[in-house]
Amino acid sequence: MNLWPVFVSFEVGYNSFPTQYKSSVSEKGKTLVIFWEQYGLTLDQIINGSQDTYIKQFADGARLYGGPILLAPLHEMNGYWTPWSGVSGNNTPQKVILAWRHMYDLFRGVPNVRFVWTVNSDSVPDTPENAIGAYYPGDAYVDDVAVDGFNFGNPWQSFDSIFHAPLRELKLYKKPIYILSMASAGGGKKAEWITDALTVQIPKHPEIVGWIWFNQNKEQNW
Repeated sequence: MNLWPVFVSFEVGYNSFPTQYKSSVSEKGKTLVIFWEQYGLTLDQIINGSQDTYIKQFADGARLYGGPILLAPLHEMNGYWTPWSGVSGNNTPQKVILAWRHMYDLFRGVPNVRFVWTVNSDSVPDTPENAIGAYYPGDAYVDDVAVDGFNFGNPWQSFDSIFHAPLRELKLYKKPIYILSMASAGGGKKAEWITDALTVQIPKHPEIVGWIWFNQNKEQNW
């Protein structure tokens, strides 16, 4: 395994950069993947600069960490289940973009961090206003792109049925592509799903440079 994913909550005064992974990840030649989750604050607070001190401290911590980092803030923003979603509260896709650009600008000069724009495989709700493309911050503000997708099993979905459309769209941005979270619900076909994903489907997409299996018992026993 060369991608090491962790979830870090965006909490001023509480969660600094997770330097504890230096010996187990960076010094072993692995890439740290950080899902940076902006719970407890609004997009407006990021945009207006009130969180800049914390963001800069996090960026300084990343610089001192030194190893390669894939940073995924505001991930799955096209799904309703996160407070930073473009359809939550008084949010809009444009606010998501402005918050993303603001954080990206504060990380300029940190050479070991790549910002990974990570969407959900389908937009929920599926409306033109909430489409994947409505959230793209622009080529100058994105280093890599990624998609998360899951077979919830009701109905059963193949890897291709989940990822074909979003991968086709992400290819248009001409950036390296990651699948930063994928998994299948249990059942008699789970092994078949995994085998098909890893040996048939992913090799069809040479633009995919890495993937992560979401290995948790959460909505399903992934």
